[in-house]
Amino acid sequence: MYSARALANLTIRSKTGEIVSILTQKLAADDWRMKTFAAEILGKLGEKASSAAPVLRKLLGHENGEVKRYAAQALGRIGDESSLPELTALLKGEEVAVTA
Repeated sequence: MYSARALANLTIRSKTGEIVSILTQKLAADDWRMKTFAAEILGKLGEKASSAAPVLRKLLGHENGEVKRYAAQALGRIGDESSLPELTALLKGEEVAVTA
């Protein structure tokens, strides 16, 4: 998992599209920690990671609160305005049903 952070740091300067693709795939991992690490790094990439927004939106309905938190933070940093209804629902403590 820490290798994902190192990989992100190295590739931010050169192959952002590739790293976004790899990290987006990691969002589907079985391990919730991998999901949170991938979401964290995608958030740090900001607007460059906008292609990951649909997958991150799906994670807003995840059973694990940490996964939800990191997905929400990433979407905010990416600036994905289409996520506003789901993010607003989370703030109100409502269940989020996300359909990509």
